[in-house]
Amino acid sequence: MGFNIKKYISWQFLKYGFFGIVSTIIDWSIFFLIVDIFNIVNSQTGILISSIIGAIVKFICAKHFVFNVKKNTFRQIILFIFFNFIMIFISYLIIVPINIFINFPIISRIVVTIIIFILNYIIDKFLVFVKND
Repeated sequence: MGFNIKKYISWQFLKYGFFGIVSTIIDWSIFFLIVDIFNIVNSQTGILISSIIGAIVKFICAKHFVFNVKKNTFRQIILFIFFNFIMIFISYLIIVPINIFINFPIISRIVVTIIIFILNYIIDKFLVFVKND
């Protein structure tokens, strides 16, 4: 018998997590390069540029490699952008109460990231990258 991870976590969810990590590494690497190494832009501009590139990578990977949606629609792009802004707002709202409860900012940030990751997966799967689009 034993523990069957497939019962609780799908292959699609694992791919979503993998490509989320890939897009985050790209985001952070671009930020590091343009802000710290080459000193091209300031931190605010750097985070804007790197976040946009990371989001584009995440969109492409989720669409083609996670959810396998072939049809291109403007609706997908708009919903993806809209819900990403909503998730940023939710992160902003929940970080303070979580930090008050946990009282350790980096752990609070990890908890918020996990919550947002799960919400993003559900939204992307059922609202953004719907196959019958």
